[in-house]
Amino acid sequence: MIKPAAMQLSCPNCGWKNRFQPRSDALLGQELPQQCPQCGNPHLHSATIPSISESLTQLLGQVRGKRP
Repeated sequence: MIKPAAMQLSCPNCGWKNRFQPRSDALLGQELPQQCPQCGNPHLHSATIPSISESLTQLLGQVRGKRP
C-alpha cells in the first residue's frame, strides 16, 4: 500500500491551520473537519504536503542542476 500524502487544511477567515495524515488510502468524511473549529467557516482550503522523500528528491535535483 502506498501511504497517502498528508494534507493541510486552513481557514481563510481566521487563519486556523491543521495538518492531517490519512490512516489509509480510503478517506472517510469523518476524518476531516467540515468547517473551521475556531470560526465555523465551512469553506476550508486544502493543500497536499509533500513527503520528506519527495522534498529531498526535489532539493537534490535543484542542487545538482546548479553545480558547474
